[in-house]
Amino acid sequence: MVVAVVAIAVLSILLHGPPRDLYTPLGETSKPVEDTIFISIASYRDSECSATVRDIYKKAKHPERIFCGICEQNSSDLEEACVRGGEGEVPVKNLRVVRLPHTEAKGPTYARYLCSRLWRGEKYFLQIDSHSTFVPNFDEILIDELSKTPDPQHSVLTSYPHDSGTFGTNETSAPVICNGKWNADGLPIFEAVIKPKGFFNGKPAPTGFASAGLLFGPGTMLQRVPYDPNLPHLFQGEEFLYTVRLWTSGYDLYSPSKNVVLHHYLRNEKPKYWTDMPKAYETGKAESIRRVKRLTGLESPVIPPGGDPYGLGTRRTMQQYWAYVGLDPSTKAKGDPTRFCGA
Repeated sequence: MVVAVVAIAVLSILLHGPPRDLYTPLGETSKPVEDTIFISIASYRDSECSATVRDIYKKAKHPERIFCGICEQNSSDLEEACVRGGEGEVPVKNLRVVRLPHTEAKGPTYARYLCSRLWRGEKYFLQIDSHSTFVPNFDEILIDELSKTPDPQHSVLTSYPHDSGTFGTNETSAPVICNGKWNADGLPIFEAVIKPKGFFNGKPAPTGFASAGLLFGPGTMLQRVPYDPNLPHLFQGEEFLYTVRLWTSGYDLYSPSKNVVLHHYLRNEKPKYWTDMPKAYETGKAESIRRVKRLTGLESPVIPPGGDPYGLGTRRTMQQYWAYVGLDPSTKAKGDPTRFCGA
């Protein structure tokens, strides 16, 4: 009888993720150990996820200080698992995993919310995609880069990583998100340019745009700017909303001066949640885009700063943000690429 109950409980967690009371509320954390890093990995039916997890612990200078929060949204195909048997180089005790069937997936924004709930007070927070590779000692490099910003406690490193199919881990150039433009849904999307080593003068370069594929900052940003669970099937719009929530909450954004993470782009042959569940995707996306616009003042009725637990911060305004990045919501004109990347 006991065995049967345990089996049912394990099956429930595998199918639906842990029950809510297994999550530690973000306000109740233990004192962080020096230089620990929590890495958020949202994975959707990704056969490369396990290689990403292995590479994290292989390339880290201090693998014992790395803790991964993983959201797996998989089918019954075991190749999609982020953690597989016999992976001795991966310290399983440092992994926290939420699992749910891919048919219950609600897109990357919701998955990152589930990942964020697995944070346990680590000093630093790193968000990546589940098909990434790393340069040696990436953890040490990121911490050093953050320390070179004027206010590391209120700074976030971010960029679109190099393409792993084109660049290697010894590449000295680094991408910078230079500009934004307006998409068909009336939301800004971002554009990056690859800059040589000399552009940075040995320190991160200011930017006004955040990437979901590389986001590194103090762990407390997860308390001050918590991830929003109310954005089902949001894809384009995710980065814009989290950018302005960070910026209006007083965080400054910087592009790291060194190549740290590489990303496998396109992956046309791999499963995508919007093709697996097209009807749910289209319906949910429309609702989420409207929420993004209301939170950022692009549509009425506007949700004012402080009027939503996942809304804008109160340290800076959206008007100040538009001026900072050079985007005009009334004309929908493209910004000036020289603002952050020079001529």
